Amino acid sequence: MDSSAQVTLTIANAFPAYRWNADLTDQVVSKLTDELAAWRPPSPDGKWQFSLGEIAAHIADAAHMFYGQLMGEEMDDRFFLKFPEDDSGIWKPAREFCAEDIQDHLVRARKMWEEVLAWPIEDAHAPTKGSIKHFEELKKLAYEGKYPKENLVNGPPNPVRVLGAMISHEASHRGAMIALMRSFHGIDFDTD
Repeated sequence: MDSSAQVTLTIANAFPAYRWNADLTDQVVSKLTDELAAWRPPSPDGKWQFSLGEIAAHIADAAHMFYGQLMGEEMDDRFFLKFPEDDSGIWKPAREFCAEDIQDHLVRARKMWEEVLAWPIEDAHAPTKGSIKHFEELKKLAYEGKYPKENLVNGPPNPVRVLGAMISHEASHRGAMIALMRSFHGIDFDTD
């Protein structure tokens, strides 16, 4: 064996959970038809609920947002849903979209993240120029009273923290989609 050949350990090698998580989400989202994407679960108390398509779009939007935070890029123009402008916490659609649009939006997010996953493992725990820039913007908002100061305690995020947040966020919404699609539409998934 050639001892000069070295393998570079990447973030993807060290954190396979990202691709596993993404594959599961993509499997669930691939089941969406336009009719399913438009379906909104019933609410006993009459409160507004995300449609299945809006949940999937929110997952894709968040993947774009997390990438933007890490890279210091503004991603709002890519979002399918608008950040709540009031205290309702409701992300309303920013544009019309169908099931295929959502799937394409996820594919674009996955492609962006491939860049980060290819970084050497040594970069996994270091804040990026982009995350430092984003953190400084949040710090300014915090001192203006427009952002909670306690959210700044851990400093600028690194790729591991951002990937962890994204995986957790995506998994919780994917779980809701699976439960709703199984319970109300009899759709089953091989998620083992």
